[in-house]
Order: sequence, then structure tokens, then C-alpha cells
Amino acid sequence: MELIRRWLLPSIIDILTLILQTYLYRYLRETAWVKKSAVRGWALRAVYYALFAYMIFVVPLLVQPWHGLFNSVVLSWMLAGTMLWLMVVVSLGIWVALHRRLSAPERSIDPGRRAFLRIAAPVVAFAPTAVAAAGMERAHSRPALREVNVRIRGLHPDLNGIRIAQLTDIHYGPFLGSRELEYAVAMANETKPHVMVVTGDLITRYGDDLRGCLKILKALRGEAGIWACHGNHEQYAQVEDEATRLGARQGIHYLRGASEVVRFGQAKLNLSGIDYPHWGEEPLVGAENWLASDALNVLLSHTPAAFDRAAELGFDLTLSGHTHGGQVNIPLGGENLTFVRVYTPYIQGLYQKDGRQLYVSSGLGTVGVPLRIGADPEVTLIRLCGI
Repeated sequence: MELIRRWLLPSIIDILTLILQTYLYRYLRETAWVKKSAVRGWALRAVYYALFAYMIFVVPLLVQPWHGLFNSVVLSWMLAGTMLWLMVVVSLGIWVALHRRLSAPERSIDPGRRAFLRIAAPVVAFAPTAVAAAGMERAHSRPALREVNVRIRGLHPDLNGIRIAQLTDIHYGPFLGSRELEYAVAMANETKPHVMVVTGDLITRYGDDLRGCLKILKALRGEAGIWACHGNHEQYAQVEDEATRLGARQGIHYLRGASEVVRFGQAKLNLSGIDYPHWGEEPLVGAENWLASDALNVLLSHTPAAFDRAAELGFDLTLSGHTHGGQVNIPLGGENLTFVRVYTPYIQGLYQKDGRQLYVSSGLGTVGVPLRIGADPEVTLIRLCGI
């Protein structure tokens, strides 16, 4: 599943872009403007083959962990530029298709319909680019504070009202910098949480400013401490050990296949955490040993894919991120259309199974193109409530 998640979407985007580029090239080379000039024809071929070669090599270049060989900022902009180029190519492809339809002989289209298409064509053609632009603006907007009441049967009275603030999927880098992260940290601190948690993906790839991110996160405050787990991007960048070491210096305690008990009055809150599982690795192996029978058991797991097993073992609450709320999440027929559904049914929000609960935060940052559609960035405040 991890292989599918990492390679499938980029490969689909790559193939679609290649098809559309070829469609546009074949259309343009037949236009009178190109046919009249050998230089224009040569330039068009050069651009087409250059773009074709780029799209062939861009997926392995961006997906594989070429540690230290390429600047991380350059790679981030390359990935974002590739995704945005797809939006432009889609718009141009729609425009060409509509133009060809409108250029057909008069008898093939009703005159009223032809007039409508002439008005609608620009809107339809450039809608993908306009939506992408709106999504980019949304991704760069300030996060909302999402307050979630988690109702737990039999909750100890001393845990009733306990506040847990969560930051996740920061992806500190070119598209989420110090100003944005400082704002999110201040928002989380304003909730005066009893417990502060960070559930992974501080950065995106090797070479990103991990130290800078942790320096800002040092300002986080929690009455019972700051607790964290690693995400898949710490694994990809091979910085899990470094982040653990640097985080400890900043007062951030990483739970890596371990648990810690914090007390509130006469009650215990047992916090457990796991690293993002490696390819083929079963989640939560040995996690039954982390549970405390006399405490509320909370699991920090970057991926919500661990929830089914966590619920089976007896973790009362799992806090996750990873999905970015879908990042591109389009309502369709009562469901949300998003690629994330390929690898998990847990996309964003609160879920329940067999009396156990999961909250999936949409997080702060983005991966790939810096846009969000139907998945606003958030700082999360979990409030434990007895029933």
C-alpha cells in the first residue's frame, strides 16, 4: 500500500500530462501559424520533446530519496511546478477540444447551442486553473482552530475537560515558513492545553530545515509536556533519530514504540506513540504491552491506518494526521472525492469503532502542489468529555 501511495498518484499525473502535451502538440503543429515557418515548427518540436523528457524523469526524481544530491527547495518547487503545469495543460486541452467543436461545420451544431458554447468555453476551459489558484490561496491562509469534544464513557472525573492541542503535517519549507508556523504555535498555546502533541511530518524531504522547525516548536506549551511521534516524511528523509535528539533538547518528547503516564489529580493519562511503519511492517507489534488498565490510553500515530488495530487492542483514543484532510477533497454525491480513499477510509474528523475513537487532523502544510481544496488547514483542540 505504501508503494501505491507514493508512486500511483504521481505516475497517473505524469501519464495524463504526457497525453495532454501530445494532444496539444499535434494540434499546434497543424495550425497555419506553425506551418508557415520552419523555425516555429522546429521550436515547437524542441519544446515538446524537452517537456516530454522532463515528465519522463520527474517522477523518480521527486519520489525517490536522493539524499543530498539535489537541493530540497529546488525539488519542492519542481514538484509544485509540475502539478501546476498539469492544471494549465488540462485547461489548454479543454480549450482546444472546445475550439475544434466550435470550428466544426455549421450544420453539425444547433446555432443556439453554438452561441452558448462560445460564451461558456473560456469559463469551462480555465476552470481547473482557476480552482488551482483558489486552492493555493486557501493553503496559504491562516489555519482555523478546530475544537473537538471526544465523549468517553466511564471517563475518570479528573480527566473530564482535559484539553489536548494537536499540530500535525507541518511540512516546514518553501510553502510553510516561520511566520505561518509561529502563528500556529501561538494559536495552539492560546488554548492553554493540558497536553500538547505533534503527530509527525515536521518536514517534507531530506535537506529541509528540521532544526529551524524544531526551534519554533520549542515555544509550544503544555501543562503535562509536549509529546510527539514521527511521520512518513521523517522516515523518507531519514531524520527520525536526529529529530528525536534535537526535539529532546527543545523539550519535545518523542514516543517511539513506548508509553508514558501523566497524572491529573487521581487520574492517569497513558500516552503511547509509534513511528510510521516501514514497508511491509505490521503496525503496533507489541503495543499491548504499552496499555495501562488503570488509565485512559491515547495513541499518537501519524497514520490513521493503525486505528483498526489500535481499537482492537484497546486504545481509547488515537490521534493522527497524514491525510491532510484529503488536501484535494471534492464533495460528490454525499461523499468526498479524494485520492486518499485509495489507502484509508479515515480522511478527516472523528471516527468511532467498537467504543474506541480516532481523530484525524487535516494538519497545517501540504505536499506536492501547495493547494488545498475542501480541506482547510487546522490547529486541533481535543477536549475529553465524560458521558
